[in-house]
Amino acid sequence: MRKDLKEKMEYLGFKEVKECNDFLFGLNENNLLIRIMYIDRSYNAINVNHLEHIDGHSYSYFIDKINTEEECNLERYFKLNKEDLSFKSRLKLS
Repeated sequence: MRKDLKEKMEYLGFKEVKECNDFLFGLNENNLLIRIMYIDRSYNAINVNHLEHIDGHSYSYFIDKINTEEECNLERYFKLNKEDLSFKSRLKLS
């Protein structure tokens, strides 16, 4: 993970930012686990937030809530095996 990008996400208010499977994960202001997908500037989609000039490049990110049966803390989430983590990282709430 690029250090500057992690610092930017922390600056935006996300806590305990970690990287797994090309995503950043962090806790928002309500301590809900959020998946942050960071992508290059050429990506064009609805609800993309632009982060300019991070580590000499421009990045975008979008945020998905992780669908869990109970409120999940980041430590327990990262102890799941890779198959479970990959599956759960694709689940979204509308």
